Amino acid sequence: MRQFVRTRGHRYVGVDLSKTRVDKNLQQHGGPDLLCDAHFLPMAEEAFDLVYSVNLSEHVACPYLIAQEAARSLKPGGFYLGTGAFLQPWHDDSFFHMSPLGVFEYLTQAKFEIMNIWPGQGYSGFRAIMDMGSKVTRPLTFLGDFMYLIYRTGNKFRNLVKRRPDWKTESIADAARVSGAIDWIARRPQRAVADQLDDTGETSPDRTRPRAFRPSSTSETTKMSRPASASRAPTHPVEAHPKPPSMATPPNHAPIALAMLKAE
Repeated sequence: MRQFVRTRGHRYVGVDLSKTRVDKNLQQHGGPDLLCDAHFLPMAEEAFDLVYSVNLSEHVACPYLIAQEAARSLKPGGFYLGTGAFLQPWHDDSFFHMSPLGVFEYLTQAKFEIMNIWPGQGYSGFRAIMDMGSKVTRPLTFLGDFMYLIYRTGNKFRNLVKRRPDWKTESIADAARVSGAIDWIARRPQRAVADQLDDTGETSPDRTRPRAFRPSSTSETTKMSRPASASRAPTHPVEAHPKPPSMATPPNHAPIALAMLKAE
């Protein structure tokens, strides 16, 4: 990511808790630029054009605070790209594994405009369990891929027999149901989403909340709505603690990317 951003003439700032507990690829590129707690980023408000969060949300004590920090650090219209665990096994003392609807709430609580939520392409929970289970199961990862093939074949046969007109969108939901990880693209709105909420906590008619799965291999999308039986999440997000007086403000240089990474 660092090389990709810098070769295009932009500035990259990576943050993590450690310079040594990162994978070999990150170590080869120097590791993080700053050591800090992602719950309390030492960044000025509206400092970055893009925040990229990699396998982080499941490893923090309060993921909602992480999302709020990402929103605070972004310029209006800036993008938040990320991926988080769903059906991966419990690993590295992970806290929160989020379903697609969990990711939706994660981003909504921070008042992001959600553009896309989709299952990690080619990365099923079957594969994740075998690959991350233990040293014994890792060589048998192909069995996880085989189980996923059986799962997909059964779903395709079902759609064919029932002649479902929306089989493409059904296949996206099927993939999400057993995905090892969930990816997302969100954007900090140009105006505060809070201004579009009425006193009941519901959104006004003019507010657009895209909720979609979009796999990389197709342009087809399907809207993802919350179950009617699901309880409403709190309308007010968790409040962040006051920031320290000294905030690191990057020099004028746009766009700037902030990458929040997880120490392995």
